[in-house]
Amino acid sequence: MSTSRTTRTAVALVGSLALAASLAACSDTVSQEDAEAAVCDSITQVRSAAAEVAALNPTSTVDEAQSAIDGLTTAVEGLRSSAADLDSADTAAIESAADEIGDAVSDVSGSDSLGEAATSVQGSTSSLDTALTEISNGVQCE
Repeated sequence: MSTSRTTRTAVALVGSLALAASLAACSDTVSQEDAEAAVCDSITQVRSAAAEVAALNPTSTVDEAQSAIDGLTTAVEGLRSSAADLDSADTAAIESAADEIGDAVSDVSGSDSLGEAATSVQGSTSSLDTALTEISNGVQCE
């Protein structure tokens, strides 16, 4: 995994934090029911992307690892956007988990093996799973 690619991914993740904050401040009024439905859809997408990261192993290619990490980053950004209309307690859990993933991605160096990189990012997804479960229970996703 190249350092510049990892850096770009980390920068994109941090940039999405700023975007989420601005969306929360400027979001149109959406019914709580619609906001919760959008969040439930986003949670499904994040869980799917996190499963792809969890499936990485030492025989995975660098391209597969980067694709899985990019997919997770994109899915988390979508969840942040969807959650902009939820209560702040719900969005705080997402932000905390997303920050942990961002930190894990930025901690990956160009000299790390694919297994080391995958382990770093996989470990960060446990907090994300906990946050997703709490939010899913809070908005009563089916």
